[in-house]
Amino acid sequence: MDERTTEKSLGQLLLTAALEIAWIGVLVALGALLPLPLVALGWFVLLGAEWAMDRWRGKVPYRLQQALFFWVLGGGFALSRALPGFWLGLGGGVALIVACMLVQIRFERGLRLERQKLEPLDAPLPPGVSAWGGDAPQCTPEGEPIRVIDGGEIAMGGPVLCDYLMPDGCFIPDGNPSARFSSDGRHFVSPMPSRGAWGLLIFDRHERLLYRCAVSDFWELDSVTEAEVIGRCSPLTSNAARRLDLNALKAAAEAEPFVAIRDLWLPQAEWQRWATGRQPQLLPTPASGPRLESRPWLLDSLLALDDPFAPLRADQAELWIDGEASGLYLAGGQPPMAWRDDGQALVFPAAAEPLGRFRYWLWRRDVGVQPLGEPWGSLSREPHAGAPELLTLEDGWARLGLVLSQPCLSYERYGNLGSYSYSTLFLLHGHGTDDRPCWVESEMPRLEILLPLEGPAGRPGCLLQSAPLADGQRATWEWRRDDAEAERGAYVLRLGDWRLEGEWLIDHRVSDCGRYLALIAFAEAPTLPHRLAILDCRERRLAWLDEPLADLHLQGFVDGQVHLLRLLGRNRYQPPSGPGEGEPGLLRRFDEALPTAQAWHDFGRWRDDWQLYYEQERVGFDGQTWRRLPKVRWLDAPPRVWSDGGFVLPAPVAEDAAWGLGFDYDSVHRDEDVKAGFSRNGYLLTASGIGVSNLAAPMIWSADGRYLALTRHVGRHEESGLEADQWRLLLLDVRERTLRRYRDDLGEWPRFETFDADLQFRSGGEGPVGANGTGRYALALDALLKAPAEPLQACGGRWLPAEELPRRDYWERLVFPTRPQYSITTSPLGTLQQDRM
Repeated sequence: MDERTTEKSLGQLLLTAALEIAWIGVLVALGALLPLPLVALGWFVLLGAEWAMDRWRGKVPYRLQQALFFWVLGGGFALSRALPGFWLGLGGGVALIVACMLVQIRFERGLRLERQKLEPLDAPLPPGVSAWGGDAPQCTPEGEPIRVIDGGEIAMGGPVLCDYLMPDGCFIPDGNPSARFSSDGRHFVSPMPSRGAWGLLIFDRHERLLYRCAVSDFWELDSVTEAEVIGRCSPLTSNAARRLDLNALKAAAEAEPFVAIRDLWLPQAEWQRWATGRQPQLLPTPASGPRLESRPWLLDSLLALDDPFAPLRADQAELWIDGEASGLYLAGGQPPMAWRDDGQALVFPAAAEPLGRFRYWLWRRDVGVQPLGEPWGSLSREPHAGAPELLTLEDGWARLGLVLSQPCLSYERYGNLGSYSYSTLFLLHGHGTDDRPCWVESEMPRLEILLPLEGPAGRPGCLLQSAPLADGQRATWEWRRDDAEAERGAYVLRLGDWRLEGEWLIDHRVSDCGRYLALIAFAEAPTLPHRLAILDCRERRLAWLDEPLADLHLQGFVDGQVHLLRLLGRNRYQPPSGPGEGEPGLLRRFDEALPTAQAWHDFGRWRDDWQLYYEQERVGFDGQTWRRLPKVRWLDAPPRVWSDGGFVLPAPVAEDAAWGLGFDYDSVHRDEDVKAGFSRNGYLLTASGIGVSNLAAPMIWSADGRYLALTRHVGRHEESGLEADQWRLLLLDVRERTLRRYRDDLGEWPRFETFDADLQFRSGGEGPVGANGTGRYALALDALLKAPAEPLQACGGRWLPAEELPRRDYWERLVFPTRPQYSITTSPLGTLQQDRM
């Protein structure tokens, strides 16, 4: 039978109460009746007995603590009787009791005290705190505050994981709000949540040991007694009650001791995480340089800080130079340092005070340590940069390296300028003979800062240099002023002893061959930067793009092509409100076009209800001048599954053509092997005014130019019952202006070949590895025409299916592209030539 539910009779309760009263009376009477010297001797004997029981038994019995209390109470009565006068006796007795009690409390603070065992009622325990969050323990049984730190869910909506910091500095990691102290106050027990098997933490406060029990029975705790842990298993399943012996749990787990770091006590594994490497170490120096030593620094008291672990995370060390403290604090490990060739000067980053802000400092043998000015920093509309990297110490300058971020659009080749990438970009460079997209990798642009060792620094005092060009030279920018809004800087640009005329932005790209430099001229309000220049560094010749492009942002300069972003308009946000009103992508482009150049500045300001619309452009050299490359290519063969947007497929005989645009290109790898890539979710507009959306790239005209076979890619998650993606056929009759839809799957990666009396195509063999073998199929036109024909709706010069009518405004403002009169091709050496068409 459970002892917690054992009942006692009335007679047993009365007898127990009488014995308890007799015990208390005897103790008080002895203290009150014995002579005061004997009372004092008895008090010291009882204190010694408590110390002896703690040392040899490991716990001070509750009855011994009780005897000491009531002995002091009797001693107070004895002193009261011994002093003359009522008030003097009363005051002396109370003072004695209070003084002895304070001494007892102080003495017992370091002892392991046994708590009185209470007999629980015969009632079910109330459920404890939820493991998904709740009232975590805020104080110890003694009333001292507990700090709960680093709380958070394991996963979205998952149980909470938190760390506890006890008042004495003991740190308990990986706990949970559903934690409990044992009834005697000795143990602190908490579930240990996990994505896999849960565990149980048991912290022995007296022994200062942490037990990690491999027991997944306790997700939530209801009670912890001196002998048992009582709780429940996963509330997500059975929520079944669990009860295990506390000492058995401890015996089955390995005890982890605590180690002190200042006034914090950390479990040994946690201590090793912070203590590793926190030893004085010599820093590498040249043979003729000084002796440098870093000595780890920590506050004397960490427990008093709002974040006790902040100094540990900072991992700072004081710098000692030739055996003397410099008063400067380095980042832990091997801090970056730049030495002069003779070893008599050094630049390094350090803080002037613990946990302070880092800046650059110069040490010289003859002068000592002195601070340097701030490095150059970018403004809001200049290329974003990460933290500078200390490179070298030169004559009069410290050279720092910067990696500049690369601007990215929300839909890769169009959309709003919503993010910046700190990695290489893969840019569309052109198309192969099979119309497969060719991607080139654009490396991260780099900039170097020359920080002066004397005089002013910051934007006015620092020089900026490009990465080395092919001949070893560097372009150098010198700040002159910022624009009226302090968003962009105007710089003077030099190449060796040649100073270029005008003012320039810092945004630039060095060509992959190292000969050319793409630059943007500075422009003050009311306009925006719009002039692109190409600098031939070998010939020292500057060429300009004739066409202005508003608010230029450079992306790459690879294989003779400059990749950039330009502002074309802006869109007002309109949430979808009905069927067919989803995101129209490139079909929409922009609601409001770019105004005249004199109004560009105000147009390009950021507003809550507008989004600026940009598109990618490519600029190439045609043998005589630099010009913008056309975005639309004219095909002489049916497009393939990987053909991306911006192509026109002319009809064989009729004066009609199909323009494919706005495709999403899905691929596994963006490198030379893009066999797994395909285009989907695109738009089609014919020269005769018919518009269809949600198409894949494969399409073909019939021999007489009346029918246009189209494809649509349907993902397996887009329709119920599909086990794999499908390519489906659509048939457009441009003469009768009707559309037929078919639900049969064309197979993987269809490729149209001919369309005369039959529609002939292949499928299955040109997809990713693992696709089925190639098959050749034919669909009779007569059989296809038996499917029901959906008449298209006329609106504003366009003919559209019913689902496209809500987007009729976007369709009506599309202008069918004209055939370009030239093309630009790129040789492997980067020389660009013009092919007249």
